[in-house]
Amino acid sequence: MKEKLFGKKRKIALIGFMGTGKTTVGKALARNLNWDFVDLDLEIERRGHMKIRTVFRKFGEKYFRRKESRELFRLKNKKNIVVSCGGGIILDEKNRRFLKRNFFVVLLSASSKEILKRVSKEKKKRPLLGNGNPLLVIKSIISSRRDFYNETKDLEVRTTKKKPKEIAKEIMINFRSFASACN
Repeated sequence: MKEKLFGKKRKIALIGFMGTGKTTVGKALARNLNWDFVDLDLEIERRGHMKIRTVFRKFGEKYFRRKESRELFRLKNKKNIVVSCGGGIILDEKNRRFLKRNFFVVLLSASSKEILKRVSKEKKKRPLLGNGNPLLVIKSIISSRRDFYNETKDLEVRTTKKKPKEIAKEIMINFRSFASACN
């Protein structure tokens, strides 16, 4: 089955909670592979002509998740792309199935403290961190999503105390091993 699937999996999806490095690592990885880079959040903003936080405020999370799914499914026929997915993309079962079927899926993870440190300057831009103790909110959300992340991933890479180039290299090595095993 993996042999048949690899032909489709000429794309890599980065999943994980906010602040784990999906965008930064995704750009580095795409450069290294000479592939295109797509950030789903930026695509939603571009098509909707508004920032994600505005989408959340005006229309709510459910509306945002529908837009997120639509952008993901637009990539079905694309090849040679690295995609930075929103942290909650895995909440929808259809998205999880689509990712598993069409992408080599890499879960980027980091400690809750590291995530808080990385996003602390932009907490106001992060709709899910708006209320309560941010560290507890981060831990709670990660915990509620952990099974979905694990179900979807092909590979997990810890990003705490690593440079984006190191992480991209680690992903490339694992992706090539996966590709070799499929051929």
